[in-house]
Amino acid sequence: MDQMRQVFSVDVLERYAAKGRGVITYIDLSVGRPGEQSIHRVFVDPGGSHCIATILGSGGAETFYTHAKWSKPRILSKLKGLTLNAVAWNRQQITEASTKEIILGTDNGQFHELAVDEKDKREKYIKFLFELTELPEAIMGLQMETASLSNGTRYYVMAVTPTRLYSFTGFGSLDTVFASYLERAVHFMELPGEIPNRQVLFELHFFIKQRRAVHFAWLSGAGIYHGGLNFGAQHSSPNGDENFVENKALLNYSKLSEGTEAVKPSSMAVSEFHFLLLLGNKVKVVNRISEQIIEELQFDQTSESMPKGIIGLCSDATAGIFYAYDQNSIFQVSVNDEGRDMWKAEAAFAAKDFLRAASFYAKVKPLFHTLLCQCISYYVSFNIPVFLLSLLDFLWDEVDIVEITLKHVGIWLYMS
Repeated sequence: MDQMRQVFSVDVLERYAAKGRGVITYIDLSVGRPGEQSIHRVFVDPGGSHCIATILGSGGAETFYTHAKWSKPRILSKLKGLTLNAVAWNRQQITEASTKEIILGTDNGQFHELAVDEKDKREKYIKFLFELTELPEAIMGLQMETASLSNGTRYYVMAVTPTRLYSFTGFGSLDTVFASYLERAVHFMELPGEIPNRQVLFELHFFIKQRRAVHFAWLSGAGIYHGGLNFGAQHSSPNGDENFVENKALLNYSKLSEGTEAVKPSSMAVSEFHFLLLLGNKVKVVNRISEQIIEELQFDQTSESMPKGIIGLCSDATAGIFYAYDQNSIFQVSVNDEGRDMWKAEAAFAAKDFLRAASFYAKVKPLFHTLLCQCISYYVSFNIPVFLLSLLDFLWDEVDIVEITLKHVGIWLYMS
């Protein structure tokens, strides 16, 4: 693709990022703790004020909290021995002074609630919420959305394990929401897949637009499971849960392989219309509508970093900026008018959708005529030339269907 037409641009943000260099903020978690230790996870809130980190050492897991104003972190003693894999921040209510309620997900399938007020210099409370008992698995990703309504605060929580995506919803407090699932079934989607190694994470992302989550993506073992989130919808499931997920789809990893063996991305970031995927040591951009790779990002790496390539991705959901990093550099990935060519992808998707219906209804031509009369106005509204070219490309050998389709499109254009 021509550089001038690229949707994403890459700039070096920091070279040789390390303690004592540049403008990088660092947290020293090793003071006074003997033995070998490793950082397991670090979580920073969208505003950059609150940080939670879990380290693993000879004495087990320990979790720390620190504030941007503090010089030293505080240990969260009630979480000693629990390995934190995921944190859901309360984006709608969090402030610089207080985390408000946040949810912690652990390696043994437990949910805990935590709140910290900066002025208190310690946690306000930590309490157990729920445990996955039917299929005990590690919680690998967490997201939370809240809304203040006339009858109280509504919570929507999405959580993923290596094989399942769970959703919890209700009114009141997190306590009451999770307690209600002791008496009713937990809603989940199961997508088992191969787990190549422990270094590959099962990430869960929300894309945020105007402070609201509008779609989600789960980097599952079977593929990228994604869909829209419509919190204005009122769709109740048989067990009384509100279902806010729409237009669900699964992007199979084989579509990213380009003729070779399917490779699961080791990291992902989500923009409004695209997935940024770390495949091997390269970052590729996939249009989530057309499911096509549209770009491979180029990074100005140092000679010592090039053999390993890019090792991770992350994003600033509030600012809509993405970051990639190698062993000594941090890169900023910016978005440049990514919606400009989306009508082409939508038209091609509409043609494929039409084809799925046509392949069935064409077996009974009277029904096919009816389908066309009812649907053609909707489908060609995307873009008539692109829709027709895409449809004919898919259907060229199906002479009868092509003839009938063109006839109805011609009538529709004449009547318009």
